[in-house]
Amino acid sequence: MLTRAFINIPFPDEERLTLMQLGGMIQFLDDLFDIWEDSNTNDVTLATSTRNPQLLEDFYNEQLERLFSSCNTICKNRRNLHKFNAIALLLFVRGHVMLFQLQELVKQNRSFNIQSCSREQLICDMATLRNNLKAMTMFIKHSRMIYA
Repeated sequence: MLTRAFINIPFPDEERLTLMQLGGMIQFLDDLFDIWEDSNTNDVTLATSTRNPQLLEDFYNEQLERLFSSCNTICKNRRNLHKFNAIALLLFVRGHVMLFQLQELVKQNRSFNIQSCSREQLICDMATLRNNLKAMTMFIKHSRMIYA
């Protein structure tokens, strides 16, 4: 992107859309992992404003599918595409782990109200073995996206 800006090479519309989708997914992932902090500073995000984590998960999956579909459209080198998809999936399965954690809160409390959740309930520690195993499981589950 930076190189194109310096030498003034225009972005095709499909490429611009894909980069915007990637940025949106990264921001959404950040919002998921900052849910505790954002709720305490009254920052309004999709994550802090939901009463139904299933809707967040549905939206997350839909946007992830769109991102991979867009990547498949613009990338002509299949080897590079598969490398990018694998790296992106490694990043984005972390969001699935956080969404799973939010879903567990609903099962425990029969509802979801972010204001009644503790810090421990809203912080997803990806350094734990348990969460890393969940991430690996999610990676395997969604690995079809790599070679789509």
